[in-house]
Amino acid sequence: MAQSISDITGVYATAIAAGIKSEGLDLGLLYVPDAVASAAVFTQHKFKASSVSYTQKCSKRYTLKAMIINSGNANAVTGKQGNIDTKAMATQTATLLGINPNEVGVASTGIIGKPLPMQVIQKGIYCWIG
Repeated sequence: MAQSISDITGVYATAIAAGIKSEGLDLGLLYVPDAVASAAVFTQHKFKASSVSYTQKCSKRYTLKAMIINSGNANAVTGKQGNIDTKAMATQTATLLGINPNEVGVASTGIIGKPLPMQVIQKGIYCWIG
């Protein structure tokens, strides 16, 4: 019996302390390269964070093969820059994994109204798969 999701053949998961928060794990990656289907549940709230809107849109038309998850910053109420940052996270992850950016979901949780520390996040993503 699997003790962790990473024990499942074909499922890869990792997390690091990238520096988004002052301490602890704050950047995670879940990757299923051979995924043939995916499912997701989203908030019904009228106001959604950029990552929710992006991932919801992608999951309607594509099979999500990867999720990039950050903790410490919700990337909510951040306007156009939040959308740019969400897309950049998905695109960088997809490029390094060799998949379509629309196959990468993005999830963010934490402080609301503060821009993502993209240099920290991009460095963290590159540490895994660069």
